[in-house]
Amino acid sequence: MAYNINNSNLLNYYPMDKDLSDYASGTATNNATITGVSVSTATTKMTSGAAYFSGVANQIFKLPNLQFTANGITISTWIKTTSAPPAAYSRWFDFAIGAMNNEFCWAFNNGTGMEYFSAGSLSGPNGKIGTTYAVSDTNWHHYCFVVSSSYNAVLYVDGVSVYSWTGYPTTTTMTNCLVGVSQFGDPMFNGYMNQFLVFNRAITATELSYLYQFPSLLTFSAAPTGTLASLTFNVNNSNLLYNFPFDTDTLNYASGTGQTGFANTVALSIGNTHTKLSSGSATFNGNTTVARLTPFSFASTGVSVALWTIGSGLMDGCIYDFAADTSATASTSLTVNQGNLAIRINNASVGTSTVGAGTRTNYVYPTDSAWHHICHTITPAGLNTIYVDGVSIGNTRVSAYPSITATLGNAFIGRSSNGSAAPWSGNNHPGYVNQFLVFNRALTELEVCYIAKNPATVSFTGNASASSTAYFLTPSISNYRSPVPVSLYYMTGDTFAGRTYTLKNSYDMSIMGNAVASTTGGGLSYIFGVSAFYPGTTSLLVYDPSGNTIGAPVPLTIACFLETTLILKWDPVQREETWVAVEKLKKGDFVKTSCSGYKRVQIIGHRKVHNAGAKNTNLDNQMHVFRVSKRENREAGLFVDLYVTGNHCVLRKSLTEELRDKIRADMGDVYITEKSYRVPAYLDSCAEKWEYSGEVNVWHFALENENRLWNYGVYANGLLVESSSIRYMEELAGMELI
Repeated sequence: MAYNINNSNLLNYYPMDKDLSDYASGTATNNATITGVSVSTATTKMTSGAAYFSGVANQIFKLPNLQFTANGITISTWIKTTSAPPAAYSRWFDFAIGAMNNEFCWAFNNGTGMEYFSAGSLSGPNGKIGTTYAVSDTNWHHYCFVVSSSYNAVLYVDGVSVYSWTGYPTTTTMTNCLVGVSQFGDPMFNGYMNQFLVFNRAITATELSYLYQFPSLLTFSAAPTGTLASLTFNVNNSNLLYNFPFDTDTLNYASGTGQTGFANTVALSIGNTHTKLSSGSATFNGNTTVARLTPFSFASTGVSVALWTIGSGLMDGCIYDFAADTSATASTSLTVNQGNLAIRINNASVGTSTVGAGTRTNYVYPTDSAWHHICHTITPAGLNTIYVDGVSIGNTRVSAYPSITATLGNAFIGRSSNGSAAPWSGNNHPGYVNQFLVFNRALTELEVCYIAKNPATVSFTGNASASSTAYFLTPSISNYRSPVPVSLYYMTGDTFAGRTYTLKNSYDMSIMGNAVASTTGGGLSYIFGVSAFYPGTTSLLVYDPSGNTIGAPVPLTIACFLETTLILKWDPVQREETWVAVEKLKKGDFVKTSCSGYKRVQIIGHRKVHNAGAKNTNLDNQMHVFRVSKRENREAGLFVDLYVTGNHCVLRKSLTEELRDKIRADMGDVYITEKSYRVPAYLDSCAEKWEYSGEVNVWHFALENENRLWNYGVYANGLLVESSSIRYMEELAGMELI
């Protein structure tokens, strides 16, 4: 598996793995002046070796001349020092206009920190900044210096920011660009280096994570490999009563063409100061604006009201209020009450939880003066849900569907139905609205996500066809046996959800449009996208409309141990079996197998995964971390609860017919490893979803084997489980291999 970084403005790329050539152009170029530096196979963060800087006085690694525009700068490399701490003021790079000039460089400071020197625009005494980060070991570490076009500078170590400030190095041509060498008489760098990169742009957070997590699996090209297919975002217009884009006019486009939707308006206008669409938004002046809808009523089929809003400061007033009369006995409204969102139905308050007199939810409306999407849905059974920016902030069930089926003749946007509350905001703050929608049905979570994450291109039609287009990667489907189950993933907030469908043939792709959502960030439309269980497809890849990867690939089948899991191995020094944490295993360690004696560790790797928590029922079980209970596996040898991903197999000596049928249904057949049956944790009755929600470190390893497809039975926390095959670790796991 390869992880692509866009090669836009890539000036230099020295892998330093097999040679010391510059591969920024895609082919090897010997453009550096080098003395006292050579490739060593003693250690590497790549595949073969690393540049060894001997630290001798005549050491030279000089790059061609560099000139940075104000587009941004990134300098990234992997470093392993030979001493801890490294010599004071030894540089990992030092770029200058000429010899003996401090233009900008990063230096180690004898264990007390790291220091940055610059003669360019920089906040700091005498052009020097000292950090508190100190190198205290001789392990490999990733260093990345990023400066944005707006002069925000950050030093990252192992993917984490350790220091930030405001400044920009020189844009004058630099003729003395040194790596591992000082412009002055300071000690030369002594240690190893891999993957030295120079960009004339600030890399993204995703690209930084790629550089740190997957150094040996990176590619640098203008677009990722794969077939890009078009995809549309559509919300069915069933029971759509009002659709006010408020982009260029105040008309209702629920029927597809613009028509009058207001009984009367006062001071309602479209301005171009703010917009979430393309041109403008409805302006509410916080005082005299009146926007009264033509009378309508809700049938008992559900309700959804959605809109984009932007205000300033603490909002405190009515966003919309639909009522039969001024008494609000039959009504539904959404307000911001002293900064908190509040729902009122039939003059009674409902919400995720209440505060004080019970008029507000606990959700504090943002005061960042930015656009936010709000959606309130009511199901026919009376379940109320509030979404903010496409993510549910909770729901509550009223006793029955509210009595709002009477004609609502006192329905307003931006003010109370009885006129007693000031329009839009009691503090007279102006506000803006885009894409105000009213449905006589409860929108699905996915439809809310479409509207909230893709406002400018979402369409409202009765079918899947629409004019808006987004992109995703579709794997090759020319060789699969029909039919094929396909899992489609989309993003809601920070959580991946999924749905499974069956494609009847290679052309049946339209259903994919029903399970993909997008979000926006950094000025691009990001598609949280599509992956399928085609043969050979193992991970979810996310692309923007230009074909650039967004976020790290998400494996569809993860088989791993949670960090700190204990593995039984042979200790050659003590000459006895011992338990060691999986993250402490090393290549060459002898791990005990169930039937094959002790086998050497050939590959070990790790990665971070997001555990969705036990309450998330949308995500496929294979993607959860499961806890295998000690209480129910004591006789099998488990001495402490075991945490593994759902696709990791526990090995059982026997199976019930019911379990055998479940395994066949999910895996196609029952498989055996070293005379024991493989039972995925998500199918094991002695395992349950781990309730923790968040990012965790997972590890896996493969043992020596002449057949790279085979694995072994090994012991984890005392329980017999499967190890990985060599092929899985090398091609499918998506891990950083160490």
